[in-house]
Amino acid sequence: MSKVYVCTGSCGGQAMEPGVCQTDGCERNGQPLEPMMQCDQCGALYHEGDEHTCA
Repeated sequence: MSKVYVCTGSCGGQAMEPGVCQTDGCERNGQPLEPMMQCDQCGALYHEGDEHTCA
C-alpha cells in the first residue's frame, strides 16, 4: 500500500505529496487534498486505519 493525496471533488486528482487541488473547474480547487492509502494490488483507495481486502 502507498500513501497518496486525493481530491474529493469532481476531478479526483491524486498526488504523492500533500498539496491543494489545482484543477480548473473542480469545485475543490484550492482546497487541501485528503490523505488516503492506495492498494498496490488492486488500486483501491481507503482511509488509513480502515481495513481493505482486494475483491
